Amino acid sequence: MLKANRISIVLAAAALIVVPNLLTAPANAQTKVYVVGDRN
Repeated sequence: MLKANRISIVLAAAALIVVPNLLTAPANAQTKVYVVGDRN
């Protein structure tokens, strides 16, 4: 049980870190495109 719990905790922590990055990555890419467009 302890090993299963540790694995699930690690997976949950990884999900908490990865999911926000996936959600913010498109927004960051769009802002970068806008910035480059403004410079040109």
